[in-house]
Amino acid sequence: MHRGWRIEAIQAAKKRGIQMSHGVAAKLINVYLKSRFVCGGFSQHPKIAAIHPPIDSILLRALEMASHPEDKPIWRKLMKARWSKFDSETYEHAHKAIALTTAPLPAWTIETQWRPE
Repeated sequence: MHRGWRIEAIQAAKKRGIQMSHGVAAKLINVYLKSRFVCGGFSQHPKIAAIHPPIDSILLRALEMASHPEDKPIWRKLMKARWSKFDSETYEHAHKAIALTTAPLPAWTIETQWRPE
């Protein structure tokens, strides 16, 4: 479902002459879902566990710094790919890596690692 939403967002932007990557589309979707549902008082609802966290360079850097040495290459590769340039495959790889990191908690809980500069 998330991939379909990203594609729709990218197509809608394109119709308006705006170029958008899967990373940017995902960020828009994920910030909306987080604000509406996670911060909106529904964080304990079972369906909310499926919400993806907003991914950006601050989060990826924090994950790389906090990770075990064997996991650092994953986060470095994602930082090098730049979240705002992610294609669909790279975005889904990042989301899966985050979901594995937070399991058994929902992936959106990774935001505890987000530290603004």
